Amino acid sequence: MDDRSLVNNFARTSFRDVADQDYIAARVNYRAHLPEPFLWCSLQAIEKYLKAILLFNDCSARRIGHDLEKGLLRVLGISDIHFDIPSDVRSFLRYVSPLGSNRYLEYSSYLRRYCLFELDKSVWHIRRYCFYMRGEIRRRDGSRIQRLPLELSKVHDEYYVENPHKYELFQGYLEKALKGNTEAAR
Repeated sequence: MDDRSLVNNFARTSFRDVADQDYIAARVNYRAHLPEPFLWCSLQAIEKYLKAILLFNDCSARRIGHDLEKGLLRVLGISDIHFDIPSDVRSFLRYVSPLGSNRYLEYSSYLRRYCLFELDKSVWHIRRYCFYMRGEIRRRDGSRIQRLPLELSKVHDEYYVENPHKYELFQGYLEKALKGNTEAAR
């Protein structure tokens, strides 16, 4: 394996797959009326998705900690990718960032009325960018084309902007869980 493959594999298995698991755990915690674990798992999921995006794009994920706004700003700083992140998703990140890291109950927390919907929307909008989009594709005639414009045209396709939960990532843990007959899929 070359260095790029190793980084991509690490970003996928250590960040995106674990973020998918944190997302599932957040949804389970919400349904079980466990607000603090819901907030913590929500924070963890989004934090790991943002860090995976950074790694897939050769950017540092260091010194972000649990600060989702700092992570999002660093992601938005990737100059050759336009990230379509709705304002209500950004609002949810500002909400969950301080409350999610409050797992030791240092101050009071609360769940907003539609926080599960907000989590779902946030995850599905951010997760669309959570894969390696760079490099080249070799055509049958031997010529090469850049992957980034092709991948971005799919990510930004109107259908997926309106239905981000329909966007499937190759080798995605969440995709496998949703297709399987498992507790996570339920």
